[in-house]
Amino acid sequence: MSIAEKSVRQSVTLPARVARRVKSLAKNSSTSANRIIVELIESGIEARQQERKRFIELADRLARSRDAEEQTRLKEDDHLFDRLRERKITAEDLYQLKA
Repeated sequence: MSIAEKSVRQSVTLPARVARRVKSLAKNSSTSANRIIVELIESGIEARQQERKRFIELADRLARSRDAEEQTRLKEDDHLFDRLRERKITAEDLYQLKA
């Protein structure tokens, strides 16, 4: 977060187990629990963006592939397609991700 960026106060309720872990991380890092929460959220957002990018790349490879064996392997080997099925993502969702 840049210094010039405006902060927004946000209230969240954490499960006790998570709050203890955040407090422990803060103590071990000699920083505040708030800073740890911000870092974890930023890391989570980045991880989701990377997951989406990887999924789009994989979907593009699948769409371009003319080899049935490769298509089957791509579908079976990648956990992202499992997540796709779990979340019931539609073609419309994929289009929005690409935009």
